Amino acid sequence: FYIEELLNYLHEQGLDLQDPAALTHFDLPTSLHSLILSRIDQLSEPQKVTIKVASIIGRLFRFAWLQGYYPSLGEPDEIKAHLEVLRRLDLTPLEHPEPELTYLFKHIVTQEVAYESLTYATRAALHEQLARFIEGLSDTASTSYLDLLAYHYERSENPAKKCHYLRRAGEAAQAAYANSAAQAYYTRLLPLLQGSGERLEVHLRLGSVLELVGEWESAEAHYQAALGLGRAADQPRAQAQSTLALGKLCRLRGQYEAAQEWLHQALAQWEAAGEAGGLSQTLAEVGWVALSQGDYDHAGASLEQSRALCQRHGDQVGLAFALNGLGIVALVQGRYDIAQALLEQNLALRREIGGKAGIASSLINLSLVALEQKNHDVAQTLLEESLMLTREMGDKRGLTLVLSNLGHVAYGQANETAAQQHYRAALRLAQEIGDKGSVVDTLVGLVALMGHEGTVQHLRRAACLLGATEALRAALGKKLEPIEQGLYDEAHAITHAQLSEEELAVAWVEGQAMTLDEAVAFALNDLKTL
Repeated sequence: FYIEELLNYLHEQGLDLQDPAALTHFDLPTSLHSLILSRIDQLSEPQKVTIKVASIIGRLFRFAWLQGYYPSLGEPDEIKAHLEVLRRLDLTPLEHPEPELTYLFKHIVTQEVAYESLTYATRAALHEQLARFIEGLSDTASTSYLDLLAYHYERSENPAKKCHYLRRAGEAAQAAYANSAAQAYYTRLLPLLQGSGERLEVHLRLGSVLELVGEWESAEAHYQAALGLGRAADQPRAQAQSTLALGKLCRLRGQYEAAQEWLHQALAQWEAAGEAGGLSQTLAEVGWVALSQGDYDHAGASLEQSRALCQRHGDQVGLAFALNGLGIVALVQGRYDIAQALLEQNLALRREIGGKAGIASSLINLSLVALEQKNHDVAQTLLEESLMLTREMGDKRGLTLVLSNLGHVAYGQANETAAQQHYRAALRLAQEIGDKGSVVDTLVGLVALMGHEGTVQHLRRAACLLGATEALRAALGKKLEPIEQGLYDEAHAITHAQLSEEELAVAWVEGQAMTLDEAVAFALNDLKTL
């Protein structure tokens, strides 16, 4: 590109490239940047303005936008004449002819040089001018140009519009599960916000995005920041939102006692605020914590309270969440018909409401009923749909659950190779995001696989991992669900039938001493030998 630009430059200077003397006495630009700038400097003033104003739009720019946002360039025919010169000079070649007349900067460096030749103040003013033009292309509720509006207003000196469009672009990206983009928008927005209420809301939104993608420590930091702002401003509702978010996050991480503490704080705060929506959501979360700990009576009571509140106030989303939990309570109690009915009702409601997260979760839980009843084909169909949704959302915890349950399906079908692949992927993902409960559940599946190998070495390793799994489960205060408990019992029976008491005792003690990360490494290392 440099050689090409240099030849263009020399040609524009009228130099005879066959004349060595002429080249000897000519000062050549010393860099690509200075070379392109020299070429731009040779343009007429209207042509310079045209290329510089176009550089604000981007490397690709439409004639209609150039004329529309900067009418001072002149009449359409005048602007087209300037663009024709730039085209002939190969600075901005024609990309698309009329009627969608569009040009392209020959190289990104050409656009950058033209852009950087403008002062900061001029660039800021032009970005705002272009953004105002783009606003006029669609109604204010449209999301068609949100990314562009956020981009250009962010580079302007209009703080109100800058914040407005960064927020809207972040919300749109979050709704579309464009998680990296949402995170970037919210992160750039936060330092610009003045009011504590606005910052609190963005901290909660950013925490929610980070929670979804499995960055739980960062999510916790934002939830804590939101709680601090709520306390400083003495805003009970904001505090309740933050403590609820922290409680849910602790549940996902397998920190059940901490989850209970946060959620009981949230219950008191929502009751004081008199907000039924927040109260019903928190009651459901309390139910899910109790469910994970095996306290099914408490879980059912809390979830029933949540369901009643949601029905009373017409909260369909909350109702679906409560039905989901009640279905799992019925499942673990062996009431399969009731579990099936509740979870099917939940899935129908989720499909009616819309929203990938709720549908994906409902499909996972319905698959558990199918698994318990040995309907492996049905379970696989449900999980494959959930797998597609969790991948589209970037939901790492959801993906962990799907993969683990696909492992259960493959295990039930005696497809040990597929089971191994699914369990391995689930275990690695659970470890990555810090989902301790899923680590325990997946380890149980791997232990069952080892037990079927039949060699003394594998049986000893299985017994060792049984000890590790039990220690980790007890430390979390977690109760295994029926599927995992069945796999655990199966592996326990096999190892106890084929190993001596001394071999079992040694392996058990070794496993009990393992940390979570050590147990994961031990399990994955063993899989390589299967």
